[in-house]
Amino acid sequence: MKKVSILVRTCNRPDVLRNCLQSIQNQTYENIEVVVVEDGEAKAGKMINNEFSNMDIRYYATGEHIGRAKVGNIALSKATGAYFNFLDDDDEFYPNHVSSLIEVINNNSYKVAYSLAEECVCHFNRKKRSYFEVYKFVRYKNAFNKLYLLHENYFPIQTVMFSRELFEELGGFRENVDYLEDWDLWVRYAVKEDFYRLNMITSKYRVPLKSSNRNRELRKAYREIYHYFLEYSVEYNVGDLHTDLNLLLKEYYMPFWKKTVKRIIALCSKG
Repeated sequence: MKKVSILVRTCNRPDVLRNCLQSIQNQTYENIEVVVVEDGEAKAGKMINNEFSNMDIRYYATGEHIGRAKVGNIALSKATGAYFNFLDDDDEFYPNHVSSLIEVINNNSYKVAYSLAEECVCHFNRKKRSYFEVYKFVRYKNAFNKLYLLHENYFPIQTVMFSRELFEELGGFRENVDYLEDWDLWVRYAVKEDFYRLNMITSKYRVPLKSSNRNRELRKAYREIYHYFLEYSVEYNVGDLHTDLNLLLKEYYMPFWKKTVKRIIALCSKG
């Protein structure tokens, strides 16, 4: 049973981190190590030692704020597993997440696999340091498509499991990018490898109900990330290009009302 490293980035919110670690603790897969890196002062160390001493957790604090990308790279450098999977502190795995992705990777000889996730739109109570979930739905269900990946980052970071070999060959995050840093990483990996899509919901991620600053930073990062794509080259045979292009155009030109109906149906199906 190959070891899987779960890489957790956190920053001064141990109460939020607790739920994240509990979701790892509840995994049905047994050979898991957890690498927690805190961006700044060591706020979560005591909680981890007191409540999760039975888990294989290594905890590091940077001492000062250095940013999400650098923290992620520290976690990657500390990990010892054969496969890596990020889980930020405000996200959670469902119990079958690791076992399901490992199974499809082993059975299909892929170096990268991803699953589906529920997007939970939340209000964060700063005083109680807790989330209130307003509603949730599955935003991304896309099959793997290299062209569509250039258009949009449709892999929530915690849905993707990838091999150590790929990280050692192609590296981690660009450290000057702190929004959509995972999009650049997935594009770089997709140039080299196809990803296996597991059509199963195995995790959830949280987004704020209202955050003008977050939306502004995402739009800025979206424009900047494109410049890095100029560094990557990918080989396409004509048949694959034809298939991916047709799927991309079908999604891109779908009328807005149809996309809205699809999302309403997804919401209703979740009750």
